[in-house]
Amino acid sequence: MADIYKLIHPVKYFNDYLSRNIRPDGRGFHEQRNIKLNVNSIKAADASSVVKCGNTTVVCGIKLELATPKAEEPDMGFLVTNVELPALCSSKFRPVTLPTVTYDPETEEISVDTSVRTKLKVHGLPVASSFALYKHLQNTIVLADPSAYEEEMCGGIGANLILCYNKGFLCGSHKFGCCNLPKECEEMAFKIAKEKTQLVEEVVEVCIKNYELEKNK
Repeated sequence: MADIYKLIHPVKYFNDYLSRNIRPDGRGFHEQRNIKLNVNSIKAADASSVVKCGNTTVVCGIKLELATPKAEEPDMGFLVTNVELPALCSSKFRPVTLPTVTYDPETEEISVDTSVRTKLKVHGLPVASSFALYKHLQNTIVLADPSAYEEEMCGGIGANLILCYNKGFLCGSHKFGCCNLPKECEEMAFKIAKEKTQLVEEVVEVCIKNYELEKNK
C-alpha cells in the first residue's frame, strides 16, 4: 500500500514523513548513510578500493604505466581518469605504491623496477558532502546525504548544496536551485560536512593501517 500511495501522491507521501521529523528511509534530517571501505579488491590493478555508502557502491582501480611527461610539465607525471556508471557499485581502498624508475641521460634508457616500490605521497583528501533543501510549510529543511528519491523531490536536479572539505578546511562549495538557505541551516550544513570529512579520514586511515598489518604478516 505504501508504494502505491507514494506513486499516486508523491508530494504528500514525502511531506507526511517530514511532518514527523523523519525521512522515508528512516533517517533523521541530518543523519548520513553508513560508509564501508575495503582495499585490494581488484588483483589486476596496482591499487584499488571499494567504497559503499548506503545502497551506493563505487569501485576504483588504478593502473600505473611509464609515459612521456607533458611538455609544459617535464618533471611531473599526470593522471588519466575514466568514470563508468553501470548498474553495479562496490567498496574497497588500497594505498598506491610506485615502482622505481631510473633514467640514463647518456643512453636515454629508462628502466622500471617493479620489485622496489615507494608509497605515493597524497597531500590531501578532499571529501564532498551533499545536501538537499526542501521548503516544507514555512521552513527550509536541510537533508544531509540525500537519496536519489529525495533529490528528485527537492527539485529533480540533484543535490542543492555541495560542500567540500580537505583536512578541516573548506575547499569548495556549490549551491543551485531551490530556495535561499537560512543562516542557521547554512551553519548546520557546514558543521555536518566538516564532521563527515573527519569521519571519512579516520575510516581511510584505519583501513590503510589494517591493510599494512595484513600485508606484513
